[in-house]
Amino acid sequence: MKVATKARVRAAYFRILLAQKELETATRAVELMQRTKDLVEMSVKQGKQTRIDLNTAVIGLARARNQKASAEQKLEQSKIDLTEVLGVSPSDAVGVTGELDVTLEDLPPTSQLVEMAQSQRADLKAAAARIAADENSVMLKGV
Repeated sequence: MKVATKARVRAAYFRILLAQKELETATRAVELMQRTKDLVEMSVKQGKQTRIDLNTAVIGLARARNQKASAEQKLEQSKIDLTEVLGVSPSDAVGVTGELDVTLEDLPPTSQLVEMAQSQRADLKAAAARIAADENSVMLKGV
């Protein structure tokens, strides 16, 4: 195998790993947005939030689902790209296992990353506040 081909295989492999992580993240976002929508829905029934808040949560859930669908497509395309580089038929199952080796020392602490995301994205800040308020309300009601 030529060096250029090895590099292409390696790049295609890592694109799959990255796409898998992106799909995992998108799946988790859908779960969180579903939970948020459910909590807002309960709050609306209790008169603590408005239909506008619920519509916002529904839109957030729809966006998360769209991002998940996009991540699924990206993963499938990455797998097809790998089969092309390997010179095998896309119908042949190509299994990819492995982990992205991210050096944790290079990353800021999780709390700092969350703070950065919340400071840059008003929707995350608002969603976190709504979730906290809804969870407190549910805990007080004993639901």
